[in-house]
Amino acid sequence: MVQQCNPGSAAYIHLQTDTNIFQRIFVCFEAQKRGFLEGCKPFIGIDGCHLKGPYGGVILSAVALDANSGLYPLAYCICEGETLLSWSWFLRQLCCFLKYPEDRPI
Repeated sequence: MVQQCNPGSAAYIHLQTDTNIFQRIFVCFEAQKRGFLEGCKPFIGIDGCHLKGPYGGVILSAVALDANSGLYPLAYCICEGETLLSWSWFLRQLCCFLKYPEDRPI
């Protein structure tokens, strides 16, 4: 639905291999990507926050700094826990989706 309503956006769902049970989701909208590439400083901050409630889990987020040094939300991931595997999956999806120019350092 994200891709239908926001063409060019990314919403990737990862399921556990054997059971097809939800494990994590990555979401980044095309407008956020374009805004970062065209108007933000070359900086990405990442952080995770534990979710309280019956399902638990963690939300991982990536933010940038806009021209006024304000926080600019870039992408988020809801996952099973704050593990090396979930962080690496989130950052890999972010890197692939952004297609950031290699000649500009972050």
